[in-house]
Amino acid sequence: MNDISRTELMRVGVADTRIGDMYEACDKLHTAYALMDKQNRAIIRAEYPEIFAVVQALGRGCEFLDSFDSEL
Repeated sequence: MNDISRTELMRVGVADTRIGDMYEACDKLHTAYALMDKQNRAIIRAEYPEIFAVVQALGRGCEFLDSFDSEL
């Protein structure tokens, strides 16, 4: 999966009018995951690996966010 950033979304061809909404949605997933306890994070990683992949991709795409690589 590509890293997620506004620049990357633009580079791959996402419409300018959708980039903000897509980035915001990914950011909300990342924030929700970051606020979870370890038990709930483990559930998301096990049962919803696609969500965790988005969380990681956003974390890699922004130097200020955690990619949670240490949780693999």
